[in-house]
Amino acid sequence: MSTKIWGNGLRAHRRKSGLTQEDLGLVVGYDHKGEIARHERSRTVPSLLTALAYAAVFQVPVSAIFIGIHTSVTSNVEANLRKLKEELERPSGGEYQSPLRQQKLEWLNRRLGR
Repeated sequence: MSTKIWGNGLRAHRRKSGLTQEDLGLVVGYDHKGEIARHERSRTVPSLLTALAYAAVFQVPVSAIFIGIHTSVTSNVEANLRKLKEELERPSGGEYQSPLRQQKLEWLNRRLGR
């Protein structure tokens, strides 16, 4: 997955609530507002615990706050699922397909809508 960080809606959610960066930092457990500013400017990606804290504060899913990251991750996962399916569909040197391999293919076909 790419290391590029995409924009997000954290600042918009914070401003809509009337909270300052310092307020939000206090609520999610930071000692100063610097980390909030870095998250708002997409300079750093928050930890999972912090992202979940933001979701709890604003009562919206993490994917609604970090829409750009969510979109990118979803796109990468979908592409990787297709690659895995192609890999599993290639002959493996023998005609026999293990039950586990068949289970994975069936799940991937359902998951990918095919």
